[in-house]
Amino acid sequence: MRFEQRLRDGIHSGAIVLAFRRWKRSQVVPGHRYRTGTDMVEVESVDVVEPSSVDAAQAREAASAREQAGQGHLLRLWALPGQRRALGLWQAADSAEIQAIMVSLPLSLLGWMDVQTTPLTPHPSDPALADS
Repeated sequence: MRFEQRLRDGIHSGAIVLAFRRWKRSQVVPGHRYRTGTDMVEVESVDVVEPSSVDAAQAREAASAREQAGQGHLLRLWALPGQRRALGLWQAADSAEIQAIMVSLPLSLLGWMDVQTTPLTPHPSDPALADS
């Protein structure tokens, strides 16, 4: 499955978890996995969606996630199963910068987000540091 290069980083980081494609006929099969270049995606479902049904706020939020990932602030983003919530791993220089980023998000501007931030520091037993 081909994605533009500008989208591949977001797919790799997890910032992009939903794609709308315009096809004359379906090009993928639900349950199958496809290469995107360096990653694999698994297609969960294929539905016919009218372009007008993509909520404008969701579209702005998706664009914002791509922008934040491109700037190196949004590292990973997970949907919490069974909940209308997400868990993100963000990076900023300090608490003021992360707060500024959070309040600038489209759903936050609409008052639809409850943001909780927890500062993280490296742990000496982190397996990712063992290779350093």
